[in-house]
Amino acid sequence: KGLVLPFTHYFLSVGTVKERKNMTSNVKAFSRFIRENNGNYGIVIVGRYDALSPFYMTLMKMIKQYEIEDRVRFLGNVSDEFLSFLYRNARALLAPSLVEGFGFTLLEAMSVSLPVITSRGGSQEEVIGSDYPLLVDPHSPEEISQAMYRVTTDESFYGEMKIWGERRTSFFSWRKTADYCTACC
Repeated sequence: KGLVLPFTHYFLSVGTVKERKNMTSNVKAFSRFIRENNGNYGIVIVGRYDALSPFYMTLMKMIKQYEIEDRVRFLGNVSDEFLSFLYRNARALLAPSLVEGFGFTLLEAMSVSLPVITSRGGSQEEVIGSDYPLLVDPHSPEEISQAMYRVTTDESFYGEMKIWGERRTSFFSWRKTADYCTACC
């Protein structure tokens, strides 16, 4: 696909690069994960970003401070085909947002058996299920890092999370949405 990365495996983050997506906690968690595990991992970030925004500049400063600039790639907006490729080849979706509307990215990831690390509470928990083992406190880089570690080191657990996603996506469909909207409107 033309993507050359300086790391073998990656976590995927999808969405506009804004504070509500919790990128600062993701960077802190990833830095901790790399320090403690020294694996050949990176983060691939897909979504619109403004390189001149104060938030992006702060994020880049943090990435440099943690000395992980060679392990973080911002791709901007990509085609649906390329996004599908990224979902299918990532180790996990990293999505511990602070605020989320519904969470289509969670469903996209689970539909291709990609484990999801996401926030406890809010719409993410509703989409993924309240008993999902990779729900984390979005304000805790330690919990996020522990989830990253678990999904990269426990192959049995990793397999269970892939199956979880496949099963969970069966609860959602456009037909069910249309039926619900027709019944309530």
